[in-house]
Amino acid sequence: MLQTTGTTIKGIATASMIHPEKAEKWSVTAAVAGIASSDTITMEFEQVFDNYDIQLNDGNRTITVGPLKSFMGQIIPDGVTVELKIKGKNINENYLKQSYNGQVQFKLNPDLIPNGIYNIEVITGGISRKIKNVKL
Repeated sequence: MLQTTGTTIKGIATASMIHPEKAEKWSVTAAVAGIASSDTITMEFEQVFDNYDIQLNDGNRTITVGPLKSFMGQIIPDGVTVELKIKGKNINENYLKQSYNGQVQFKLNPDLIPNGIYNIEVITGGISRKIKNVKL
């Protein structure tokens, strides 16, 4: 459960919420502790973005995701989670990073992920993108 607080001025309370990372439906109730609570309303949030770029560099060992832009064409705020999944013959690795300036960069350590053929999946904002048979 997420919570936020606000101040009341002339009987009107205002509170801010951060847009979720992916399309979601929230139920929202306002409450004044020990005094009153409102009816519950439902808020539907749209997908923040519907596509993103993935670049492979340095022998496919540097994976850059982004720029991550909102549906209004603006760089998304810092802190959006980006997940990288790497699957190979004997490797099954997951990495999580937070966006900064609309991008995330993963550098694959050859000591942990040896040369070979891998399937890569990037998940962010509720959108999954797969790249198959990537040679490292």
